[in-house]
Amino acid sequence: MLELVELEMKDNYVSRSDMWRLKRTLQEKCVYTTKKLEFSGIRTRVSGLWTSQTSVMSGYVDSDTKIVFRSSSCTFYILIQMSREMWEFDPYGDLYFERSVGFLRDLFDQWRVKECSHEVSLILFSRTWYGGVLPGDFSPFIRDSVEYDPTRGCFQDFYKVVAHGESISDFGSLIIEFKRCFSHYLKWVDCCREIGDATSRPEGRLSLASNGNVLEAVNLALTAFERHHVDQQFDKVGQQILVVTPSVGLFQVDRRLTYITKQRTLNDGIGIDLVCLSAQPLHAAPLFMFRRLIKGSQSGGNDYDIPYWINCCFHTSEAQAMRNKQGKFIPRISMPDFNDTSGQKSNRPCTMDLSSTG
Repeated sequence: MLELVELEMKDNYVSRSDMWRLKRTLQEKCVYTTKKLEFSGIRTRVSGLWTSQTSVMSGYVDSDTKIVFRSSSCTFYILIQMSREMWEFDPYGDLYFERSVGFLRDLFDQWRVKECSHEVSLILFSRTWYGGVLPGDFSPFIRDSVEYDPTRGCFQDFYKVVAHGESISDFGSLIIEFKRCFSHYLKWVDCCREIGDATSRPEGRLSLASNGNVLEAVNLALTAFERHHVDQQFDKVGQQILVVTPSVGLFQVDRRLTYITKQRTLNDGIGIDLVCLSAQPLHAAPLFMFRRLIKGSQSGGNDYDIPYWINCCFHTSEAQAMRNKQGKFIPRISMPDFNDTSGQKSNRPCTMDLSSTG
């Protein structure tokens, strides 16, 4: 008896009702890996079989077997957060921008090996803060796009479309265009001013990843997917949003916007994957932080929530993977040495004997 059957689809549209009918036809039948199935013009292939958490080559499908559909030709929105950390170094000496380029290269290599034909849109997004200014300090034609936070000042969200609806076999050109946009991005978002550049827009500063416009960018992609049934592409199936961020998965967001994003994601059945370039924190991730309001506008601390509708993972760089292969594990927390009687701090790992503790 099989517990899980994974079916792979490519270059044909399959509705939810067709998936349900195909699932019914597989009951009380035997299947094997790489078996090709065809039902009402739907072509699928068995890509994986599992029973008792072990991969097998063949098995029997009953009414309790779970059927999972994987698409090799879906519509992808890749959102990259260009926060302040992108211009900083990680503990292994790499820029977080270089980490993001490495992740995209690994992702596109996996697509090429599996012969995927996804339709990709690559968008950069960030938030610029203008400290010490008011909305009236901006020129009238850009004043409507500037928002004001009573606690932090004025800010503006920026979005840069690197590619839209690209369906090509080699995505190397997207990486080249991404690198070119990185070299000019600070000028585009008013964070780098040339000498002699006199404009009516004050110079700002990029926000940290935790204070960025992550949910706003996700809602832009959700809006594009909202009417996907209109003028449907019959060679694509599935919608996916991939967010790449240099943060550890902690974001300060608006409570109402979080509720709206959650409802839109679940109602449309769209998957959201969050890829964090930083090291995995010691707390749960992703983690949303809200401002707790008491007595009107007075802040009374923070509330936290774990969005179960977002899949989160942490990317490992080449330098980190090589160090792990060499067995050089470095703990992130330095425990004090209780055997040291000199009274000086030590960064050596703790060597306490816990065998006699009750």
